[in-house]
Amino acid sequence: MSSRGAALGIDLTGRAVIAGWANQGSGRDVMLVRLTPDSAPDPSFGVSRVVLLQAPADPQAVAAIAIQPDGRILVAAATTEGGSADFLLVRLAPSCALDQGLGTGGRAVVVVGGDDHPVSMALLLEGHVVMGGNGAAGPELARFPAQRRPRPHTFGEAGAASIFLGSEGVVPSIARAAKGKLLLAGTQAGSPYKGFVARVWN
Repeated sequence: MSSRGAALGIDLTGRAVIAGWANQGSGRDVMLVRLTPDSAPDPSFGVSRVVLLQAPADPQAVAAIAIQPDGRILVAAATTEGGSADFLLVRLAPSCALDQGLGTGGRAVVVVGGDDHPVSMALLLEGHVVMGGNGAAGPELARFPAQRRPRPHTFGEAGAASIFLGSEGVVPSIARAAKGKLLLAGTQAGSPYKGFVARVWN
């Protein structure tokens, strides 16, 4: 088995959680490891210091991690279980068990259309979770509310929205700004390429 780290989060006690994936045969599963504040593997985390979340059928690629103030761990990833690449959000309780209140069995998939690739994630002040990424229509956002499910009637279509940010706009990062607004950073096509920062609703 080979593995790769892809994202890092720090909880309120100073512990670092590394999220990535493990290649097992033809599959790719989400993998997490937690380090104590002195950088040692945390013996209380998962099984043999590792949490491995096996994919139902198809590979998963981690894009971002966030840790909520209550200790729950959020992992943003891409999954191809629906036939094309889609946004996947996984949430674990502080005990490392999947949070059964999210989606189906602790996993929620958002399909925007075509291949959609998440790249970043932000926690908003109200407890909402926003994943940002890119797809055939350009930059995309998907929002999961504090009540743990996508908001199909209040945010875009089926809980996701495409954002036009100029010709061939690409978003590699999103973050929460002051007063809870959402910032997007990225590039636009042109000669030369142009960087941009956009502020959107929350």
